[in-house]
Amino acid sequence: MVQQFTHQAGKAPEISDVRVVALYDPGTGRIAHVHTITTLKAGRVLNEKEVIESALAHATKAGCQTDQLQVKLSNNPTHGHLPHKIDIKTQEFVALNPPSRT
Repeated sequence: MVQQFTHQAGKAPEISDVRVVALYDPGTGRIAHVHTITTLKAGRVLNEKEVIESALAHATKAGCQTDQLQVKLSNNPTHGHLPHKIDIKTQEFVALNPPSRT
């Protein structure tokens, strides 16, 4: 006899806002620290200043030297979850190809 299990998960909360803050080297576009803030429905959306201050505080706490880094903001969660750099000419996020596995 095969026993059948049913799973019931609760309803996932809705996301109302996503902010990605990339702290990057202005000479190379290399992102030194990325910080993502996700606000759920009914939560308070942080303003731009608060988001940047939070990113800088977390980067500093993680040992990142932030004094020479530039800030790039995005509302695209992919920018915070997959490897990117900042194109120094266009100031836009550019996806990086992940290293191939051997």
